[in-house]
Amino acid sequence: MNVPYSLPEAKKLCEEFQYLTGTYFDSGSATIQSVIVTPYDNGHKQRFFAYFLLLEDADAALEDYNGTLYDVTILAETSDGGLVNESLATWALKNNIFINRLGNITNQPLTSQAYL
Repeated sequence: MNVPYSLPEAKKLCEEFQYLTGTYFDSGSATIQSVIVTPYDNGHKQRFFAYFLLLEDADAALEDYNGTLYDVTILAETSDGGLVNESLATWALKNNIFINRLGNITNQPLTSQAYL
């Protein structure tokens, strides 16, 4: 379940998941390059990524966004040089990681859902 965060919540989660940088995104075909705060809705998120790729700076790319709903997004590079991104909540669900609204993180190998 992917729900929006406030900016302080998103920044906290983003900080707590920085350890993922350099690890596998999926079954080994992509490596996580960064965990970043992004706008929540897809239209603003796509605009953010255009700025991010141009500026190579997530904070600078986020300056253009005036909304109040945020997401935490994982950005990974594939073995052929392509980029993929996925919401942290969706990625956590696929990888059996529990995230609560306060940002506490625990591995739940037997849990099939991430609760936000």
